[in-house]
Parts: sequence; structure tokens; C-alpha cells
Amino acid sequence: MNEQTEKPRFYVCSYGGCGSTMLTNILRAHGPAHHIHDRNPPRELCLPDGEHFGNTVDPNPDLARVVFIYSRPEYSQATSCAWGLVHWRNIGVKHPNTIVQDRKKYAEQNTDRIGLEEFFNNYFEHRTRNYRIIFVNYHELWRYEMEFFRMLGVRGQLPPLRENPNRVIHKMSCFDGFNAKIDSLPPLFVK
Repeated sequence: MNEQTEKPRFYVCSYGGCGSTMLTNILRAHGPAHHIHDRNPPRELCLPDGEHFGNTVDPNPDLARVVFIYSRPEYSQATSCAWGLVHWRNIGVKHPNTIVQDRKKYAEQNTDRIGLEEFFNNYFEHRTRNYRIIFVNYHELWRYEMEFFRMLGVRGQLPPLRENPNRVIHKMSCFDGFNAKIDSLPPLFVK
């Protein structure tokens, strides 16, 4: 199969609680899609090994579409899929066993022990890579749906946006700078 007819491969990266599972499932209709929770993206795009980048270099990074989907950190922490020891180990949190499990108590400590801003910066900060990353703010995804799928080169469609009225958001002032950075960025961009 030549490059013209080969389907794109999708790498949907996030720190969790950002819609990455939903997006990965949608993109599977358009080619191989991988859900990635790797804290440290490689310089050369590598094929996945579970939910992390492996050691085998992707033989054709031009066919790859790397997406980093992110949300405001307090919203991410409020989801069940992005909270707890199993998830923290999966995203490479240092000393996850020492982090308080109660969300309210965690918020009262007002320290980003999970390292969400660091995780974001590992993708965002300028590094020489052999691939581009499409950044999308989960909170704006539905407004930019058509443009987002156009950037990926597919005709996709998002499910209706579901809000959880019972979700409790614990604001943390330690995220003020990170949230300001998120708010200052375009909701959809390539880096």
C-alpha cells in the first residue's frame, strides 16, 4: 500500500479527563487510533506501546496525526477516569502513593502534585521533533469541530456535548497561571 492510499494514524495524547477516550474512539473509524498518556513525548515519533510511546520509531511520521487534547486542570481532576493511583501511575506521577485521595483535601493543599502543568508543557514547549502536534482545548472542541476534523484530514463528527451537573469542581489557585496560559492560547492550533 503506498502513502497516497494508506490511512492516517492518530495519536491522541492527554493527561486524562480531557475527552481523549471519546476522541480516540471517534478517530478509529478513520484509521488506527491510539490513546496516549505519555508524560514525555519523544523527539522522533515512536509507535505506541500500550498508552505510551514505545521505542520503535514510526516509519512514516507524515501519516501520523498527533493530537494533544487538554482541559482546565480542575475539570480534569473532577473526572473519575483521571483520578486515583492507577491513573497517576499511568501518567508518570512521581510518588503517587503519597498523594491524598480525597479531591477536596487535595485541593486544599493547593499544590499540583500530579504535575498537570508540567505534562502540558512537555508537549507545548518548543522542542525539535519530526512531527507536528495539533493542540485542542476540550472546552472549545465543539465550537471548532469542523475545523478540527479538517486539520486531521477526516470527516468526523463529535457526539452531543454532555455536561455532568453533579460534577464538583475544586478550584485551586496554584492553577491560576496555567489557566491563564490556556485562556491565552487559540482553542485549536498546530505546533
